[in-house]
Amino acid sequence: MDSNLIYQQNLKQYDIAILLLKARSNSYDDLTPLVPQILKKLKNIQKGQIIKIESWQ
Repeated sequence: MDSNLIYQQNLKQYDIAILLLKARSNSYDDLTPLVPQILKKLKNIQKGQIIKIESWQ
């Protein structure tokens, strides 16, 4: 993961938004607990935003 993505990119010029997921690994078991937060953020995310969702389980 590029931990500096938030600071390196100017996404406002593109028609894109990013949800940055941070979990122990990219395995199904580690990412599944993030789904409720992901769905909530997807309802309101705007073009040009980068939103970080983390899990420390």
